[in-house]
Amino acid sequence: MSNQPLISICIPTYNQTLHLRKLLNTTFSQKDVTFEIIITDDSSTNDVAELVNEFRNNGFTISYHKNIPALGAPKNWNYGIALAKGDYIKIMHHDQWFEDDFALKKLLDKIINDKKTFVFCAALSNFRNEITEFKINNKDLKKIKYEPENLILANLIGGPTAIMYHKDANIFYDEKIIWLVDVEFYLQLFKKGFKIEYIDEILYTSMTDADSLTNNNLIDSEKQLYEYSYLFNKYIKQLPILKRIKYVIGIYKIVILPINKKSYLTQFVRFSKRIV
Repeated sequence: MSNQPLISICIPTYNQTLHLRKLLNTTFSQKDVTFEIIITDDSSTNDVAELVNEFRNNGFTISYHKNIPALGAPKNWNYGIALAKGDYIKIMHHDQWFEDDFALKKLLDKIINDKKTFVFCAALSNFRNEITEFKINNKDLKKIKYEPENLILANLIGGPTAIMYHKDANIFYDEKIIWLVDVEFYLQLFKKGFKIEYIDEILYTSMTDADSLTNNNLIDSEKQLYEYSYLFNKYIKQLPILKRIKYVIGIYKIVILPINKKSYLTQFVRFSKRIV
């Protein structure tokens, strides 16, 4: 790899090395591209540091940064982006790995001639050893291109690791939110005039553990309501009235889950104060 990498692979880590080892192996196996690896480590142990030293002792170059105190997501993601020297940014979490030795090259080829385009691809999702494909159909892709705000109702792109983009975008993840932070990032890209491209090919696998943010009770209805209202005020309020109504109804269906008919009015009033 050259001293001036084309792609920066930013890897935020926390107390996990099993899948991280596989990620590093499949990253160093990438062909026909120059890249750097930046690890920003929130771990409470030295396991990640020891793994990094093992790779370094075998001749591999890794930029490693221990966070004291831990930054937490998404600050840790932003730290890696701030350290990046490459022309293109690719975040990979410590529980993901590439399925194709040309994954980075295939992503790069889609956007290298246009700095105002970002790309995502199909992927495998592994949840408790149940593997499913994460893909998007042409109808939904057109819907995103026509009205990116549709991502607020259904994130059909995927998490922060789904995309690669040019660093000239000069944007960071909004640290006020967690659950919808990836969607908000994509909307920032669209707001800056970026186009989106899709590769209908599985290029990586993502592990989804039981304690991940989207699969535990850390995100209760109050936090969901805060984040949806945050995005509503930031991106939806300026839309025409009929479109705003669509999003009010859509968000209500996602956040509000009435237990019985008597709760409808109370929950609708609570919802309206935050969203409408």
